[in-house]
Amino acid sequence: MSCNVPEYDCQPVTLIDEDPAELVEQMIRCLDFMAKAAYRHYYEDESFQPIIDEAEQTIVLAKRVAKDLTKAKLFLKANENDAEARAEVERIGLESMELNRKSWVATQFLKWCRQLPVYGFNSGKFDINLIRPYLFPFLLRQENELDNKPRVIRKGTVYLSIETNRLRFLDMMQFLAPNTSYAKFLKSQQTEGEKSL
Repeated sequence: MSCNVPEYDCQPVTLIDEDPAELVEQMIRCLDFMAKAAYRHYYEDESFQPIIDEAEQTIVLAKRVAKDLTKAKLFLKANENDAEARAEVERIGLESMELNRKSWVATQFLKWCRQLPVYGFNSGKFDINLIRPYLFPFLLRQENELDNKPRVIRKGTVYLSIETNRLRFLDMMQFLAPNTSYAKFLKSQQTEGEKSL
């Protein structure tokens, strides 16, 4: 595996183990460390840190205003004829709607910052199916430990996307012209090499 995340961008990471389940577990744990390092790098960046902080504050504020709206509605229910209470519910409701939109954008941004995209070449048809018996049981065990439920998008036997809170597995073939071979892809990236076992 190779990565452009600082701390991991010097040498490709090579994992070897006779036990395929252990090998997949090591791979996922290594990718998880890379994802944490990437997020740390974003957070330490002077351009990203204020945006990340603002996004987190927006989410917290949206939750707080939603609670305030619930309380205001309960008060209005008990005092149906109170015009001020009705106006307060309308005001808080509008504020809550606006904050919910901002909170959704903030959540998507933070998800993008925290998720490491993991690209494979034709991995949706081959690699993921090969490691599937070991990958999904490990991800499901992690789900219980980290509230990290895997989300899967499949088309037949092809895996288009597998996501956890920190990882997003994608097949590079989805982003290339049809019938692009690995050799053609490497040539287009001005990279030498070949796919091998």
